Amino acid sequence: MLRNATLFWIILFVCGPLQAAGVALALRTEVEVTGGVYRLADIAELTGDSLFSIKKLGAIEIGIAPRFGRSERILQKQVERIVEAKAPEWRGKLQWRGPTAITVRTAGATVDAHSILIVAKAHLQAALKRDHGSIEISPVEGVRPIMLPQGVEMRPRPIIETVSRRTPVWIDFYVDEHVYSSLPVWFAVKAWKDVPVARSDLPAGAELRSEDFAVEKRDIALSPKILGYITDGSGLRLRTAISRGSPVPVAAVEASHAINRNDQIAVRITTGNIVIETTGIAEASGRIGELIKVKNHSSSKVFLAKVLKPGVVTMNMR
Repeated sequence: MLRNATLFWIILFVCGPLQAAGVALALRTEVEVTGGVYRLADIAELTGDSLFSIKKLGAIEIGIAPRFGRSERILQKQVERIVEAKAPEWRGKLQWRGPTAITVRTAGATVDAHSILIVAKAHLQAALKRDHGSIEISPVEGVRPIMLPQGVEMRPRPIIETVSRRTPVWIDFYVDEHVYSSLPVWFAVKAWKDVPVARSDLPAGAELRSEDFAVEKRDIALSPKILGYITDGSGLRLRTAISRGSPVPVAAVEASHAINRNDQIAVRITTGNIVIETTGIAEASGRIGELIKVKNHSSSKVFLAKVLKPGVVTMNMR
């Protein structure tokens, strides 16, 4: 009997009272949290004899952090319900103390304008250097410092638009892998590139020939999208006239007609496995793949045929 009593007092001395195995929680009155979520340890003081239990309870996620500049008030009863739902083994065993509500704010940090500008400019330079011989970039307007949650990460978006005199670089600010805010940074851009320019005035309908163009370095940020090179026999012609010294905009170019009106052309007529070749006169101009009217030489009848290649049309007879 004495031995059992002695054992009891030893256990009591080492472990403390049995109720000490529990955990006491006291909400703080007001806290600033970092990151995208906050946990029990962020908003309450946890005490108890079991460090393992305190850490496990403290890691329970309570809610999503409010946006920077805003706050939210959460009641002790709400916190209790969340904890008991996520750790049901502690239901009725926790000792709640202190305030019955807490105000939660998100801690912020100033992202200075210089840092934003450096990231945006470096991103734009890397994108332009891939396709341009030389570039000149300068900010159009100042960038203001902004307040954002701590731990924010700046990520510039891919630049997919055609370079122009005023080009934006969009910066996304991520918190916990989610876009928290976005900001455009505007730059004045000069981007020089070797491009073909007309040696003389060229009329609409002129076939593109390399001999009609000279290569010059131009600031293409001041121009619409232009052709990077000219090759003979490309099957392209000018949709509109181009003056001497001007580059060729893509919009001013179209596919050449493989057949022009009044051309004498070869006609291939297919009937089953038999192919008959004859000649005819094109009643209209057409590009490869288009249907045009063709007049038969001998009968003067007009029929539709598909342009197969320059000077040749084809039609099927069933």
